[in-house]
Amino acid sequence: MQKFLSEAANRLMQGFDFELNGTISRDQLAGVLSLGFLEKGDNLVIVGGFATGKTSLGHAILEEARAAGRTATYLYDPGVDCNGSEMDQWGAPFADGLSTAPRLRQDIVDCDLLVIDEASGWFRQHPARITAVIALRTQLRRSTVLIMTSYYVKAMVEQELQASFGQVLRLDARQLAPVFRTDLRRLHYPGRKLTEVMEMLGIWLYVGNHDDPRRLPLLDRFVVPGDKSARTLVDNLQVMPYIWRRDEHCRPQGCIFDAPPTWHVLYMGEVSARGSR
Repeated sequence: MQKFLSEAANRLMQGFDFELNGTISRDQLAGVLSLGFLEKGDNLVIVGGFATGKTSLGHAILEEARAAGRTATYLYDPGVDCNGSEMDQWGAPFADGLSTAPRLRQDIVDCDLLVIDEASGWFRQHPARITAVIALRTQLRRSTVLIMTSYYVKAMVEQELQASFGQVLRLDARQLAPVFRTDLRRLHYPGRKLTEVMEMLGIWLYVGNHDDPRRLPLLDRFVVPGDKSARTLVDNLQVMPYIWRRDEHCRPQGCIFDAPPTWHVLYMGEVSARGSR
């Protein structure tokens, strides 16, 4: 068995019940923990049902990165008080009294790896903030990991995200420059749906359910990797990562970046993992 630098990664590999899970393989999990995506400046989405080990994997990736000498930061579930107040997670407001919107903490921008737990919750509660963070880090080629619960991904397919003025982060001049090189304003247009946002960030495309007439033509334009995780991702969540396109140079439609980012997607299934969250 491959040994990793951090205790968290080794514990996860030894305790993960691959037979019970039935979706993710040992090689897939080891591949993610090897941090190949981080070395290339790529991004990662970990998606799956409740208690499938998503958060445990997120912490293992974080600890593995730190053990390898990389800087890493964790944003906790917005509904759980794990790290002080929610304001503490983002950063203190500017001291000019002009706005109560928080200034983005510099370590969230500068770290080599940012892990965002329950990103679906951030999209529901603070869509403008979280998309600004993802866009900024993507433009800077700094790796981001999104942890998402599949139930909320399905539930938010047709739900409109509400981006009010009070939710927007305040950025200083150094943070603003990379954002200006994106079409971020288009992303924050009122009434955007999560499916649109994920497409504009270059993550995945919604291919519809089994009865959707758009589904087969879309599938014909993609190469689906020959593993169970990939096939079940399409069948259960009706989404397909852009990295599966037949033409790797094809730009995701509506993407806000001039150079589409690379997002790897790890689907952990819907079967609860023993002893993991």
